[in-house]
Amino acid sequence: MADIHRIGVLTGGGDCPGLNAVIRAVTKTALFEHGIEVFGIADGFLGLVRNRMRPLNGDDVSNILTL
Repeated sequence: MADIHRIGVLTGGGDCPGLNAVIRAVTKTALFEHGIEVFGIADGFLGLVRNRMRPLNGDDVSNILTL
């Protein structure tokens, strides 16, 4: 298996209970436990096609649980 250095976090774009907690957990685990670079993809699959991505860091996902 190849080493993973970068991942993208993409959602379907609709409301989903607990989704912010999942995004936070995936991002923080990838960054701090595995040293993997994380990109957030805006606007669901359209954002993937149109290159609407940006790097995420721990500060980006801190305090999103109440949003």
